[in-house]
Amino acid sequence: MSGTTPSPDLPPVPPARSGASPGAGTGSAPGSTLAAFGPRPEPDDPHACLLVELLSHRVGTLIVDDLGGGTRATPVRFVIHPVEPAIIFVCPVSDLDPSRDGGSGVLCVPEEHEDALRLELSIDACDEAEHGDLMDRWSAYNGAPAAAAPGHKGSGGIAWAFARIESLRQRTNVADIDEVDLRNPLHGKAEFARLRSLNADPESLARQIGEPGERVVAVGADALGVDVRARLGVRRLWWAS
Repeated sequence: MSGTTPSPDLPPVPPARSGASPGAGTGSAPGSTLAAFGPRPEPDDPHACLLVELLSHRVGTLIVDDLGGGTRATPVRFVIHPVEPAIIFVCPVSDLDPSRDGGSGVLCVPEEHEDALRLELSIDACDEAEHGDLMDRWSAYNGAPAAAAPGHKGSGGIAWAFARIESLRQRTNVADIDEVDLRNPLHGKAEFARLRSLNADPESLARQIGEPGERVVAVGADALGVDVRARLGVRRLWWAS
């Protein structure tokens, strides 16, 4: 599966499990919500800059050690855990260490180059019972993966991976994970209400991301902005400060 290849159309958002953040909502909402967007934040705090850069993207290049002694690079799409300092993504089974349940790697966001944001990761298999809501969130952002199965044991195919973030770095700006708060204060009912409000007027939302007439849906909201799924991928809008 390629993490950066856009889908030609927009697959339906799967229903969320109980308690999961929805991919779309319905109902009426004040029109003023769609006017409350502004430019990307430029915080003075260097650690806050790392957070803004992470929230700006939902794609990256996963780099893991190869059993032959080299490394492998795989494009992936990811979503951020709303409570824990972690992400979830789908990748080829072969990109995870088959000799043990988990491993380590680096995610370059949005791709591998000298200015990329680099996340040091501890990677494990997903437990559907524990991470099902997060899998639903990923599917709301990207559509259901074609052949994913929980865990990464076995050969061939693709797998769900749960990765804890240990540190973040962009050039000389470095932070341990306990120095960057990734928790989403809107997670739960507040996020659901914000998404329902935004999705009540999808035509205006499409204009906001510069894709008038396209089918779009707001799939995630946090204190700094909203993620919008569109035909060419996930787009980010920032709340006006």
